[in-house]
Amino acid sequence: MPSLVRFGCQAMSALLLLWSLEWPGIELSLDEGSVLWSSTSAGSIILFLWLVGYTNAFNFMDGINGLAAGQAVVTGTGMALLAGWVGVPWSHFLILLSLVIAASAAGFLPRNFPTPSMFMGDVGSAPLGFLLASLTICIAKTFGWWLLVPLALLHANFVLDTLATLARRIVRGERWYSAHREHFYQRLVRAGKSHTFVTLFEMSLQVLVLGLMILYLHVGTSARLGLIAAVVLLWLGFFAYCEVLFQRSSAKRGIERCDFKNAPAKV
Repeated sequence: MPSLVRFGCQAMSALLLLWSLEWPGIELSLDEGSVLWSSTSAGSIILFLWLVGYTNAFNFMDGINGLAAGQAVVTGTGMALLAGWVGVPWSHFLILLSLVIAASAAGFLPRNFPTPSMFMGDVGSAPLGFLLASLTICIAKTFGWWLLVPLALLHANFVLDTLATLARRIVRGERWYSAHREHFYQRLVRAGKSHTFVTLFEMSLQVLVLGLMILYLHVGTSARLGLIAAVVLLWLGFFAYCEVLFQRSSAKRGIERCDFKNAPAKV
């Protein structure tokens, strides 16, 4: 489908969700007691951008075997754990839906990783991303906006990778909305790493992030700031690792091509 039609469908879905939630405002806070920033109109705009943005980010990141499904398993389970840890009944609809998404992705994962016989495609990845983004909002709105920070950080790898990649393409003057292979996980594959290595590496880091977010619920405000910084630095470090390996691989391939051109012809 044309990009404009797909974006229109995603925008309509986001608007319908926000309308069903009575156009919620947003409160940014690090704990239950303090509010750093609060807004109704701007909050709804931010939530709209989150829904549409993460839907597309999840779709963009579905480029190698197991990565998107693994993300859904970890984030679905993680959102349920974070909500349950603050006292939400495990039988609550939002927790059950988070676990259903995680279990569904886990059931699909062996068909896609490490040897793929099925693929998610746009029809699978876009709705799955929209569901995860929607659950982030619904859980935070229902049980406290302060949960928005740890819930959103569970998705930081996909969001930061997409933002950094789009920014780089815009700076280069490229058509940022066209298909490409410039995401950091794709650059790691292009550097010679297997799909299995990249997916397991990134999912291992994602499990570590989940552990940090569980710890986030049990520490004070200053420690929470440190954990936020730790998650961001963790993914920036991973991106730097991907970039270094890609640049080294590109330089090596350039040298090999140069040697081949200069090699004496066989007699």
